[in-house]
Amino acid sequence: MELTTLGGMHPEILVTGGSGMVGTYLIRWLLDHGFDRITATYQGDDPAGIPEWSRSRVTWQSMRLPDLERVNTLVQGKTWVIHAAALVSYLRRDRYRLLKINRLGTEQLVNASLHHGVSHFIYIGSIASLGKEIPGPVMDEQTPWLDNSLATPYGLSKYLGELEAWRAAAEDLPVSVVLPAVILGTGPWQRSSLQLIRQILSGPPWYPGGETGFVDVRDVVEFTGRLLSATPGDRWLLSGGQLTYETLYTTLGGALRPSATYRPAPEKLVRWVYAYARAVAGKAVSPELIHQLYAPLRYSANKSLTMPDFTYRPLADTMSDMVAVLRNDPASLLRFD
Repeated sequence: MELTTLGGMHPEILVTGGSGMVGTYLIRWLLDHGFDRITATYQGDDPAGIPEWSRSRVTWQSMRLPDLERVNTLVQGKTWVIHAAALVSYLRRDRYRLLKINRLGTEQLVNASLHHGVSHFIYIGSIASLGKEIPGPVMDEQTPWLDNSLATPYGLSKYLGELEAWRAAAEDLPVSVVLPAVILGTGPWQRSSLQLIRQILSGPPWYPGGETGFVDVRDVVEFTGRLLSATPGDRWLLSGGQLTYETLYTTLGGALRPSATYRPAPEKLVRWVYAYARAVAGKAVSPELIHQLYAPLRYSANKSLTMPDFTYRPLADTMSDMVAVLRNDPASLLRFD
C-alpha cells in the first residue's frame, strides 16, 4: 500500500480502543506502513494493557466512553478517526452500559468528527448488527436489523452506534463501516470475541450446535488499512468463512486440552446452566445469545473481495497460528491440561 500524505505530511490518526485486540493489531499495521502520527486510547486510568513496543511510537491517552469533553479534545486536529472501542457483553445486567458506550459514545465521536472536519471516519461495527432469522437467508451488507428472538442487546447497541455514523454521513462526514464476523486471533482474554476462546480452553468441554462466520484479526486490520486510502461511504462485511462450533471447539480445544473430550451440549442443558449461574452469581446471559449459538448463521463476504489485492487467510491457518501462540505465551491467563 502506498503511504498517504497530505501536503507532504502524514495524517494525524486517532484509534479508539487501541489496547484491545483489533486496536493493537491496527496500530502495528499503521506503524509498519509508515504512519507515525498516531494517537490511541485505552480505557480508564490503568495503562497496563498498552503494548510495550508502542509506548515510544504512539501517543496514548485515557478515554472512557461516553465523555463529551474528552472526545472533543482527542478528535481535534485529527485527519482520520478509526473507532474500534466498544463494550462486548452478553450479560443482561450490561444492557444499559452497552447503549451508553456503543451508541452514545459513537454519537459523541461522530459529532466531534463533524465539528473538527475529520477527513475519514471508520466505524468498526459487527455482524451482530445484522438481522437474523431461523431459517434465514445468507446475510450480507444489505441485511437489515430485526428485533426478534435472535437480537441481542449487544447487537442492538452496535446497530444504533452504526446508525449514528450514517446519520453523520448524511451531514457530510466521510464514513466507512466494516462489519467483522467473530474475530479470531490473540490478545486480551477478557475482551470481545476472545471470551469465546477462553470458554473453549478453560470451560466445560461442551460445544453448541450452531455455526457462524469467523475472520482473522489480521484480515480485519488489513482491510481497514486499505479503506483509509479508499473512497468513503460504504459498508463492508468481513468474514473469512463459516465454522461450526464443533469444528472450532475440537480444533482449538483438541490441540490445547488433549485430555478433554468435547461433546455436543443440548440447548436445554445450556439454558439450565446459565439459569443456574444467574441464580447463584447474578450473571444472567442474554437468552438471545443462546438461541444464536444453536442457529446456522451464514454470511457472504463477496463484496469485500472486490477490494483490490485483498484476500482472506484460511481459517485453518488462523487456528493453527493461535495454537502456536497460546502454547508459548507465558503471559496467558489460561491453563491447559
